[in-house]
Amino acid sequence: MRTAKRPLLLLVLVLALGAQWRVSAQAFRPAGLLENVPEWAQTAMRLPFYGPMDSTAWAVAEHYRRIRTAVPKGEQTYEDRYVRAWLRARLLWGTSDQKDPSGTGDETAPSTAESSTPWNPLGPWTVVDNQGNAIAEHANVYSMAQGGGGMLYAGTEPGQVYRSSDYGANWVLTALQVPFQGGVQALAANALDGQTVYAGTYNAVYRSVNGGATWVSVLNSNSLNVNELLMMPGDTNALFAACDNGLYRSANRGATWILVVPARTYDIAVKPGSNGRTVYAVGGTSANQNAQFYRSTNYGLTFQAVGSGWYQSTHPSRADFGARLAVSPADTQRVFAYLIGESKPGDAGYIGVFRSGDGGNSWTLPNAPTGGPYTGSHPNLAVGSPSWTYHQGFYNCALMANPLNADEVLLGGLNLWKSTDGGATFTVQSGYAGGTLGMHVDQQDFRLFSSPNGGVEAWISTDGGIYRSSDFFATPPQVRMTGMQATEFWGHGAGWNEDVFVSGAYHNGVIARRESYPAGGYLQLGGGEPASGYVDPFRNERVISADIGGALLPAQWGQSASYFGIQQFPNESYWPVDASNMVFDHRTSQRVFVGFENKLLGSSDGGQSYLVLATFGTDPTHRMAQVAVAPNQPRTFYAVQRHGWSPATLHRSLDSGTTWVQLPLPGNLGTRLTFAVAPNDANKIYLTGPEAPDGQKMWRSSNGGTTWANWSTAALNGQEIRSVLAVLSPSNLVVLGTQSKVLYRTDTSATFRVLGTHLPQPIQTRDLNFSYKHQSVRVSTYGRGLWSLASPVSSGKPLARAQVERPVWVLSGCGNDSVSFEDHSLVAHSGTSWTWMFPGGSPGTSNRRNPKVSYAVGGLHTAQLIVQNAAGQRDTAWVSVTVVVPPALFPGTDFQSAVFPAVGLRETHEPGAPAWQRAPWGSGEFAALADNYSVDAQGKSSSLIFPVSADGVHGIRKLTFDRAYAPYGFPYSDTLQLVLALDCQLQQPLWVRTVAGTELATAPALQNALFVPQTADWVRDSVDLDSLFGALNLTGPLYFGFRNVGRWGQGMYLDNMQIRYTVGQPEQNLPLAFTSAPKPQPNPITAGSKVQFLPAPVGLVRTDFFDAQGRPLGSRAVETGVCSLPPGSPGMWTYRLVAADRVWVGSLLILP
Repeated sequence: MRTAKRPLLLLVLVLALGAQWRVSAQAFRPAGLLENVPEWAQTAMRLPFYGPMDSTAWAVAEHYRRIRTAVPKGEQTYEDRYVRAWLRARLLWGTSDQKDPSGTGDETAPSTAESSTPWNPLGPWTVVDNQGNAIAEHANVYSMAQGGGGMLYAGTEPGQVYRSSDYGANWVLTALQVPFQGGVQALAANALDGQTVYAGTYNAVYRSVNGGATWVSVLNSNSLNVNELLMMPGDTNALFAACDNGLYRSANRGATWILVVPARTYDIAVKPGSNGRTVYAVGGTSANQNAQFYRSTNYGLTFQAVGSGWYQSTHPSRADFGARLAVSPADTQRVFAYLIGESKPGDAGYIGVFRSGDGGNSWTLPNAPTGGPYTGSHPNLAVGSPSWTYHQGFYNCALMANPLNADEVLLGGLNLWKSTDGGATFTVQSGYAGGTLGMHVDQQDFRLFSSPNGGVEAWISTDGGIYRSSDFFATPPQVRMTGMQATEFWGHGAGWNEDVFVSGAYHNGVIARRESYPAGGYLQLGGGEPASGYVDPFRNERVISADIGGALLPAQWGQSASYFGIQQFPNESYWPVDASNMVFDHRTSQRVFVGFENKLLGSSDGGQSYLVLATFGTDPTHRMAQVAVAPNQPRTFYAVQRHGWSPATLHRSLDSGTTWVQLPLPGNLGTRLTFAVAPNDANKIYLTGPEAPDGQKMWRSSNGGTTWANWSTAALNGQEIRSVLAVLSPSNLVVLGTQSKVLYRTDTSATFRVLGTHLPQPIQTRDLNFSYKHQSVRVSTYGRGLWSLASPVSSGKPLARAQVERPVWVLSGCGNDSVSFEDHSLVAHSGTSWTWMFPGGSPGTSNRRNPKVSYAVGGLHTAQLIVQNAAGQRDTAWVSVTVVVPPALFPGTDFQSAVFPAVGLRETHEPGAPAWQRAPWGSGEFAALADNYSVDAQGKSSSLIFPVSADGVHGIRKLTFDRAYAPYGFPYSDTLQLVLALDCQLQQPLWVRTVAGTELATAPALQNALFVPQTADWVRDSVDLDSLFGALNLTGPLYFGFRNVGRWGQGMYLDNMQIRYTVGQPEQNLPLAFTSAPKPQPNPITAGSKVQFLPAPVGLVRTDFFDAQGRPLGSRAVETGVCSLPPGSPGMWTYRLVAADRVWVGSLLILP
């Protein structure tokens, strides 16, 4: 597998938002830092690290979002890292229902909800790559521990503890409700009984004596911040907690504690063979900003700072970010210390790996110097790539020595590094900088555990998952993640007729699943950590997310997805109720709407191109947020606009988003709003916001937002409402997702009630959707995965909605050509029947949910759908499609029309090959693109095909076209084949010309991004078809194709396909023009109208028109670019503009 490309695709994983920092707040406030950072960052640094997301915190969040949008992602600073950690900690603080954050009592069982149906987990439990291999890319595991009997424990960033009794082959959640706030930063387990386990968080140490089922707090303080826990070997009563405010020791399993080092402590280790007598620790102070090594020789009762040759910096700008220790039984005197920070300006996070050979008495730096300058032999082990200055501090800081070879050391930062010579040199094993192990980036915790056969194994956790190795990671390790449902979703998209799910996940790219995949099984699609996921409502296997564009999910789990382009995504955000969304017209998924900046954009080609439908004010920072189309009235739109820290506004359109009115709002709902429209009433709206005060949390309007009624109850007090869902039912089911609960109510009930039981608490809702097929509510969460619950009410009478794949359907003329229809009704599938009627179509009726219909005559056709549910209730819907019969002659194309493939062209691709798509280049220009860069087609092909004729009536002189391609480099070399064939599948070729290598290349090689051509990158090419026909002695209908053979190289572009036909009265001596071609407007156009060609050509004589079969319809004089249309049947016409010195050929769609 090529390793140069995928890390680039994952780059955003680190840079887009960052991580929740398992580190002292002081560790990111180096001496002298405050006066050098912006005021907005100083605000965060002066406030406590943990606390609520109040107005001050949200103001900092908005400043951070704007800065990170404007500044390149690689230019990260200390304040960036600190502020995003500060925000993440406060978001988690603000999402707990715990009245006592210290958790001083035993865990209580979840209260019985008024809706007693249990929620069902939907995973992710296992994530695979496109080869079907399990990968550790779905959960951020902070910490690991092993107890007696091989019992393993793992702590996650969102604050859960998982347990495995089979050495990580399967994991189970220890408890649905835990007292933790924030991540489980450290774990320690009893080596004898396997049931006693300790968990360290930012504010407490907790103990469980029943395998994690219940927990009690044994040490708590808001400034504690546990960095490491250690149980003393041979004494299961003795426990150490290395914390930001010191090193604590307990001799009675946490009942009481003594402070043995009154300074920030990062790590602690026991000297091998000492039976616990000699204990090492490393820490530091904010005042000194130098790491310090400590040693105890009395079982950790007292410690002294020791170490001749230990690191010491006197530079006034020095900074201490943290440290880790490692020891090995292979040399009981050997100690390694990995120090991060800056000994001087320019050190970029890495100080060095120090080594002692005498138990810490003296130290050396095998790979000198301290900090920078960095070179190939003295790399910066903290950053991801030699060219970076960005690192993630103590969040990714780990160290482990081989128990069988003290010279062998593993070091974790953004990459995994290994030394085999005691720290003198290091080589990268996995990560951004390369390596052969193929592990997830961002190393978290390194541990040595006993193996089932009595040996010792090495385990590593990352912010993607857990790995197990029996050879100290000399070879690719085993993935150990099955059952760990801890994915941190930002939101999600869901299928309609198939149970499809897709979402961007914090740290872990884009993951998705289809209904055919095994329970809990998901597919990794790549990307960083985008805050988006959308599903095409017509073809549910088509999923969309910002980092990957579009992907076509394979039917079988573990196969390769194919990818397609999406040209514009909505405003996206990691914060709840802060983003816009991608909305599809339920009649066809080709109509797409997104909120971008302060505009509403619309697409009629499935997202390949967009037009501005409406602009809301003049300030692009006043971003559009939620956009929705009324389920029963597709012309009624609602949209929220944010105005910084002023109250958000709600708007309504009754003409599909063209004109808007601002609606009056009740009360003070705050700067963020979310809403739902009743499925059976476009005027009924349910409105809320996460900042709304108690007593004003929920509002309802029955007249399109003209007036509002307070719909709040006491059940909503204290809740931050993050998502609202309206479900079709006789009395409208309304579901709310908050930071800690999922609640529901109907129009006829008195209050909100908790929905279902057995959800992890707090649930931390990110998004809700309803599966009408299965009649179930779905909730995606931050750190608890995806859950499902059967609806508490019946949907009642169905709401019928019919959809067609494309509203303008251009027949390909290649046999079995049919229009695809699909049901999009609000109805349960079980017991439902579908009855379709297709006047003028074949078949004329169908009982399939998703029929295909052929039409012999072009024009406007309307289909009728009757949906009847299991109770005999029915509803009717209609949908229309304009069928275009292609002309007998291919009119040529410049791909400027939103209809793709262009009229007369047919697109086909093998499974696994990139489909040809319409893609932008230059300023407002479009071309056809086969994206070999994003898709490893492994020699599979995709083609654009059109009919040609070699007979005397429809003769052809020359085909010309433009192409552009930048090579990726060996061995990723794509080819372009020009094929003349007897059949429309190109299976019976008569002539093939292959364009490859230097002939194919029109631009310099490019590896770090998809090639997008500039004007100078295009080359004009041609095929003399007249000579070809003569040489091959051909007559009759034939097919010509452009075949892209992809081998994971670069984007292949085609444009300006033009053919010179000799139909009608040809001007034998006039050249065919290919640039600055006048475009007909409007196009499509109504029969009998006048057409205008712009820009108006100079000296134009006439326009010749031909119908879909190539028959002449007549000629019309042109005056100032305008001419009338001759009589003729609706359909796709070909026109030819004849000027004094040149000829243009094109197509014009004539509507009835």
